[in-house]
Amino acid sequence: MYTFANTIYADLGLSSEKVGSTNYEYVRCSCGLLNSERTSAGKAYYYLFDGQDSVVAMTDSTGAIVASYGYDPFGNYGSKSVQSGVYNSWGYVSGYYDSTTGLIKFGIRYYDSHVGRWTRHKERGERVNNHNPFTSLWWQ
Repeated sequence: MYTFANTIYADLGLSSEKVGSTNYEYVRCSCGLLNSERTSAGKAYYYLFDGQDSVVAMTDSTGAIVASYGYDPFGNYGSKSVQSGVYNSWGYVSGYYDSTTGLIKFGIRYYDSHVGRWTRHKERGERVNNHNPFTSLWWQ
């Protein structure tokens, strides 16, 4: 995933990634929560969240649900229904799913939902940029 680090785009909450031949651009609101996804084909999708900021559904520009997700307590998919052509790397507690490693990325740390553990400890003084009200539960 590419973010526009050290540019005005990062301050605006913009990031992008390329999957195959398609570019995906992500927009975040001022609180840091994902707002929408736009594809290089011109399609727009919008995210719906639960109380933990996990992505539970995506809608298209008409408001029709094109994807829905459910999670177990550790972040594994309990249910997943996605229409053909819809792509989403974001999920449990708004973490980024890294398809190469099978891990969920939160900032600079990775979480393994299969064992329910982080891959490394949080360093003393390490800043956590997470707008989730449950931060203290997950980042200790």
